[in-house]
Amino acid sequence: MEKNIALLLVSVVVCSSFPAAQFPTTTTSLAPRPFKYAFASGRVPGGKPDRYTQSEGDANGVIRGGYAYLDPNNEWQKVEYVADDNGFHVDSSALPIANPVAHPRDTYAVAKAKANHENLYQRIALTNSKVQVAPNALHRQLQHTAAVSSN
Repeated sequence: MEKNIALLLVSVVVCSSFPAAQFPTTTTSLAPRPFKYAFASGRVPGGKPDRYTQSEGDANGVIRGGYAYLDPNNEWQKVEYVADDNGFHVDSSALPIANPVAHPRDTYAVAKAKANHENLYQRIALTNSKVQVAPNALHRQLQHTAAVSSN
C-alpha cells in the first residue's frame, strides 16, 4: 500500500514538471470572409436524403441559411435564419402561427363585470382627484406645539 502511494506521488511530481500543452486559439481578428456551402444527408447510408442544409456568409459578417428535415410525422419542416448586427432571426415552419380570428370573446357576464369595474375605477379616480389637502393647517399646528414654541 505504501509502495502504491509513493509511486502515485512520484508520478504526480513528474507529470507536473512537464510544461502544459499550449493550443493555438481559433479566435481571429481578421475580417469575415464570404463563404457558401450546402449538403444533404439521409438516415441510411446510400439512402434517400431526408435533411438538407445550406448557409452563406458575406464580407460584412452577415450569415443567411436554413435547413429542412423530415419530422417523425413524415412532414417536411423548414427553418431559415439570418444572423446580423441586429441579432439572430429565425423563421420556422415548426413554430405555431397566431390566429387573430380565434381570440376568445367576452361573455355577457364578463363584459358586464369589466364595465362595472371601469365605472368604479373612474368614480374612485374622480373622488381622489377632488381631495383637498390643506398644507398650511398642518404647518400652523406644528408651530403652536410646546416643543416648537420653546425653541
